[in-house]
Amino acid sequence: MSRDIKEFLYAWLGKNKFSAPIYETKNENRSSKQRFKCELRVPSFPYMAFGNSTNKKDAATNAALDFCQYLVREGKMKECDIPSLTSSSLEASSTWQNSSFVEPGTLFCGEEDSMPHQGPSVDDPVQNIRLPWSNAYDRDEVTHHQYVTQKAEEIAASETVDHKSIFHGGWTMENSKKALNEYLQKMRLPQVGYNTKIKEANTVKTMETAAQVFVPQLNRTIIGKGSGSNKKVSEAGCAMNIVRQMFHLNIMQAYSGPTKKPKLALFLT
Repeated sequence: MSRDIKEFLYAWLGKNKFSAPIYETKNENRSSKQRFKCELRVPSFPYMAFGNSTNKKDAATNAALDFCQYLVREGKMKECDIPSLTSSSLEASSTWQNSSFVEPGTLFCGEEDSMPHQGPSVDDPVQNIRLPWSNAYDRDEVTHHQYVTQKAEEIAASETVDHKSIFHGGWTMENSKKALNEYLQKMRLPQVGYNTKIKEANTVKTMETAAQVFVPQLNRTIIGKGSGSNKKVSEAGCAMNIVRQMFHLNIMQAYSGPTKKPKLALFLT
């Protein structure tokens, strides 16, 4: 049996001198069905993880898994170190659908003349975060085993960002870079300076990009990272990483523009 994901995360944080995770579980009744939503945050990390399920334990497990995946994206944890999913550590949970309230004509939260008063405090950047989700749906006619298998595949394929874009306000590689540029222009801030380097391993070359953006509403700098087979993809991934952080910190609204339809698989098995 695999190691419990909550125990793994707690041990990892302690080993790396971070504070213990803080879980907050809430009861939600929708359509006469009881569900639990768990929010997880760790002091010094500007990210709030979440999970939901039909019981508190599994909601917390899903939240811990989401936070581990965040650490993987940030390069702080190796994905192979994360305990594999099993039915004992993950019960059927539904995917949150975004229902952000977006005012017409803007993607950004708040007004410029009220920036210092609208954002979270500097000491606690995730305080008073507007949650990007508000309702969920149940997957009917899908067995527990099928769902666990599907969820494990989604987690293993975390690099395929479109599979999880709904968790992050619909922001993807295709739409994040333009939105970030528009935000910087509106706030009269300098454009992003992308720092891209070539990384070669086993004769395979990849591009790694890093960038940072100062956010006046939070009075802090957000650092983004991305990688890809070429400079364009790497920079797009970096911009997406920054925009998604801004979304969870209530700086950027959810994406409401047109979306591309997924391409058909080239090979069928």
